[in-house]
Amino acid sequence: MPGNATLRLTFNSPIPEGHIMVAVNDQILLRKPFSFKKGESRSVAATLTIASGTAAIKAWFSGPNMPSVFATTSAQLNGGESRNLVVDYAGGGLTVKVQ
Repeated sequence: MPGNATLRLTFNSPIPEGHIMVAVNDQILLRKPFSFKKGESRSVAATLTIASGTAAIKAWFSGPNMPSVFATTSAQLNGGESRNLVVDYAGGGLTVKVQ
């Protein structure tokens, strides 16, 4: 089905300050620096509109005093569809999945 699909990014950061990037089909759609105050929820959210079809998704997460980490996934998205893009950092690694 032609048209656009929506991905709703959610990411709970283990650190108070950093940067998250997302590319779909080698086009960077999100560059989002974040800085949370003490006691604030460390949740990062964004909405991405992408063309329907096969989506090759790449996510990067970086912060001060840590190396940048990277993960990939792919999904088939239909026009008008809305899905969650869940990015998770644990054990020094990054995962990304479409739900």
